[in-house]
Amino acid sequence: MSTPMDANREHWDEATDIHARGNVYGIEDFKAGRYQLHRIEVEEVGDVAGKRLLHLQCHFGLDTLSWARRGAIVTGVDFSPKALALARRLAAESGIDARFIESNVYDAPAALNERFDIVFCSYGVLCWLPDLPRWGEIVARYLEPGGIFYIADAHPFIRVFPTDDDITDGSTSCARASRTSTTLPARAGRPPPTTPTRPPDTRRPSTSGSTAWAIS
Repeated sequence: MSTPMDANREHWDEATDIHARGNVYGIEDFKAGRYQLHRIEVEEVGDVAGKRLLHLQCHFGLDTLSWARRGAIVTGVDFSPKALALARRLAAESGIDARFIESNVYDAPAALNERFDIVFCSYGVLCWLPDLPRWGEIVARYLEPGGIFYIADAHPFIRVFPTDDDITDGSTSCARASRTSTTLPARAGRPPPTTPTRPPDTRRPSTSGSTAWAIS
């Protein structure tokens, strides 16, 4: 008999096909070299270079891979095989070293027995969880002593508003992100991408209405 968790997984398998179309989730922007992270996350998590980062409920890993681009050693966990197949494909196409593990978040300890400097979750993860205390225990077991758990989430209603405060260039500047200047700075041996401005992101809430918690 199908369980609610099975139905949820089937939903995310189907959603992956939808989210992978065109630039709905910013895939093409990511392929062009941009980071798919918000300013609030980049500024509050801070420097991740060389740190081990676990991204729980990672979907198809754009955030996970964006943290890897910023220097983190990343592991993503999700229960959707379709989403993880896309995540691995994006990692291979982008030349990014990342590990993705297929597991229900509640069963993750059986599939992954390590500790991390950072455990990261973002936007739209909490509303699907049937047992928040147990989920919190799983987060805690993955943290190294002195590590941080970072979560950013928002009420779904905020999605009716535009996302003017999003960033797409990995910048940590406090200035409002410009819709007409969203490319990465040039790197040695690599010109900056010239992809047009990113369209409004209907998946994520505006950071002006989000709530983020960093727990260490």
